[in-house]
Amino acid sequence: MISHNETELIALGKQLGKLLEKQDVIILSGDLGAGKTTFTKGIAKGLGIDQMIKSPTYTIVREYEGRLPLYHLDVYRIGNDPDSIDLDDFLFGDGATIIEWGELIEPSLSDAYLKIFIRKLEDGRELSFEAHGARAEALLTSFEQVEKRMTKEKEVTVEIRQADSADAALVVDFLNQVGKESDYMSLDEAGIGMSPADMEQFLMVQEMAENRICLLLFLDQELAALLNITAVSQRSIQHIGDVFIVVQKAYWDQGLGQILLEEGIEWAHSTGVLRKLVLNVQVRNERAVHLYKKLGFEIEGCQARGACSAEGEFLDVYLMGKLID
Repeated sequence: MISHNETELIALGKQLGKLLEKQDVIILSGDLGAGKTTFTKGIAKGLGIDQMIKSPTYTIVREYEGRLPLYHLDVYRIGNDPDSIDLDDFLFGDGATIIEWGELIEPSLSDAYLKIFIRKLEDGRELSFEAHGARAEALLTSFEQVEKRMTKEKEVTVEIRQADSADAALVVDFLNQVGKESDYMSLDEAGIGMSPADMEQFLMVQEMAENRICLLLFLDQELAALLNITAVSQRSIQHIGDVFIVVQKAYWDQGLGQILLEEGIEWAHSTGVLRKLVLNVQVRNERAVHLYKKLGFEIEGCQARGACSAEGEFLDVYLMGKLID
């Protein structure tokens, strides 16, 4: 299973929590920062627990009351010395037991538990499973069925198409809106500074030029992201496309920027004219820098005080480029 962000990881945990029964045991395995406690927060929600869930790293165990008692253990500090706590009080109690770093004490557990591996990815978390015993196998089967339903419910229609002059008003409204959502862009609360008539003329030029394009990405017919590549007609520099990309804040961390930029790169290859793409990105925008590097852009320079935040702080800006061969 894949979760793309913390919200999705908690949602998965919540669904598992709804399925837990008395004396169910869950082992959570993963590196520091993998999301074990975050996943446990979701499990607690599924058990109807409203308390704040904290890592029991120093207390070893925390107990919470919900539909079932939740015993939340972190055995990292006791290592392979399970006798330092009375595990049986939890494993055979009236609640469900979650054990972070439980692989350290697996030899002391009866063969009746569900082991969940949480692995950090570049853009989320990957969950894999190992069921021990009939009850754990049944629990895993039920959880997988629920996850499939969740995935199906999240499915939306994605459409990417070239903007035309009829989209002018839509594009102006979109850019004016996203300009208010973040100061990571050259846009700000003042918006695009173009009327629909101005935008109509701009999009007509984009449509006709072989080295220009404006791409729109729609989710269920709602404009969610925009990519614009602009180049000039002068022979000496017509091969350089200037990239501008923006995603509506409501759709951040869903991979839309990568999808749209990949589409733009593919189009650039098809033109036969563009041989380089360039863009500017604030140094502090680490996620965007990471994405651009992932897709082959390289840092070619850094402009000191290339932007200014909403608070008046001067910001450095990377100049990045990608060769189109």
